[in-house]
Amino acid sequence: MTRTQAFFFTLGILMILYGVAGKSWLTGSEGGPDGTGRAEDPAGPGSSSEPGFVALPTPRRTPGTSPRKPTERPTSNGSPSRPSTVPADTTIALQLILKDADTGQPCAGALAELWRSPKGTGPAYRPARRLSSPGGSPADRDGRVTLSAPLGVGVEVLARTQDGGPRKRVVIGVLESAPSEPTEIRLQRAPSPLRVNVTDSAQRPIPGVSIRIVSEGARPRAEYSASGVLGSRTGGNGESTLSGKARAAKWLLLDAPGYSPMAISLAALAPTENIEASLPGDTALELDIVDDAGNALVKAVVEVEFSLAGFLAARTAATDERGHVTIGHLPADTPLRPVVTPKGGLPQTVEVLESPPGEVLRATLHVIQ
Repeated sequence: MTRTQAFFFTLGILMILYGVAGKSWLTGSEGGPDGTGRAEDPAGPGSSSEPGFVALPTPRRTPGTSPRKPTERPTSNGSPSRPSTVPADTTIALQLILKDADTGQPCAGALAELWRSPKGTGPAYRPARRLSSPGGSPADRDGRVTLSAPLGVGVEVLARTQDGGPRKRVVIGVLESAPSEPTEIRLQRAPSPLRVNVTDSAQRPIPGVSIRIVSEGARPRAEYSASGVLGSRTGGNGESTLSGKARAAKWLLLDAPGYSPMAISLAALAPTENIEASLPGDTALELDIVDDAGNALVKAVVEVEFSLAGFLAARTAATDERGHVTIGHLPADTPLRPVVTPKGGLPQTVEVLESPPGEVLRATLHVIQ
């Protein structure tokens, strides 16, 4: 064997040995004491010596990276806390005291629910979820109620009075232990129902009056009778009872056939005050529409515009062969603006009228041709 052949032979042997050693290092195997290339498994439950045991591959870690640290969870005050070691199913007793916001007295029978707080934003958003029984747990005569709350989870309480008052939301936060003192929650009671009694000018009850509730942010519409929400209608005794929530509205619109519509402001209404309303009889306009020469305008369109509780409305009719028109069901003590459109002509605002309650106002309007 020449010197060159001996060199390449030795180089091949070294490369084979290097490859075997490199494979052993990559797979992480070590020689066992029995020389079989694996360590002995201790006998015991869950070991690889048990029948049917399947060894999982050893997790690899990219060189240069450090093991993942436990995620830190912020506490209720926003500062990071140490990784929680509390089991996920551990619960504690969360004590609450429910009181009347006005009197400070215990709210016996008030209801409280425990909810998991919403978390995250966007795709990672997790909605709130009820953790207690639906409907809530009632408070005792001292206003006390106990809820079972999980540790390590952000929670909040929804509470309301037994009479259906507005719900109060109180964020408790992440609990790492049972609070030393009960949490006090002040609740607003439901407003008292609003009773409406409607009569005519002779103090006789008016049945069938529609009562529409107009909220503060309602947008004006062209027709006031379609504005707001129909709350109720009066019965045979002229009375109707609305929910206490109606007290937070801006206006009540009262309307009935044969009577003038009326708007009642609720801004100055006392918390327990009721409404006594008297609707005047039907207010109407009887108009004769003529031109400059005094000739009757036939088939002229007359639109009477007015404002009621901030809502614009109008009543429209056409003149007959004598130039006469009657428009009723108008509000009393309200400026009325007739707009006349002659046949084939342009609309004209003639003059502003104001009709007395329950009466018919007669007038002749001259239109420029």
